[in-house]
Amino acid sequence: MGKISSSPIIPPSTTLTPTPLSSPDPTIGWKTFSDPAFNFTFKYPSTITIEKRQNPKGASLGMPTEDVYVGQLLTLTSYYDRIKTLWFTQNSDLVDTTQQDLPPLDITGTTYNLAKTNWESGSPSQQVPNCSVGTAQPNYFVDIPNKVFITILFQEIKTCDPVKGQIVQEGTMGIPLDNFDQQLHDTYLILSTLQFTN
Repeated sequence: MGKISSSPIIPPSTTLTPTPLSSPDPTIGWKTFSDPAFNFTFKYPSTITIEKRQNPKGASLGMPTEDVYVGQLLTLTSYYDRIKTLWFTQNSDLVDTTQQDLPPLDITGTTYNLAKTNWESGSPSQQVPNCSVGTAQPNYFVDIPNKVFITILFQEIKTCDPVKGQIVQEGTMGIPLDNFDQQLHDTYLILSTLQFTN
């Protein structure tokens, strides 16, 4: 009688599909801004300073009297009809509604395109050709009717280098910000948490 060899039983192969890890919410642990004077709330990191500031009297007719400054780049204001303000009637030709510099905002599931105005001051360099020294102040904004008026504001500081030529650095109050990209990223994250209370 011959020897019977037995082969091991191999179970059918199964392909395991890894469960994708959900990316953690970057706003976990953030504080929440809430104030009865405003009809909105938002989350913000502890590294950001919140400050309410009074608008100067007569700065622009029709504007609210108080703004919320969020860090160095963002201002939130109760909604107002900017078309009826003194500022808008005097500067409407400066408004660019098709700007491509900053991406749209996503707020409560709706996409909003930012408009832009820009003021520049400076003069050509005497030492470096095709180069100017000074500042530009890009002002990006959008209004959500009956909800909020949003402004992202910073400066572009222009300097000249004999080798590199024109240098443009983002900053505030004439001071370049080493962490500008991070601040702008945080600004968009903050705005993604914006909620309206009525």
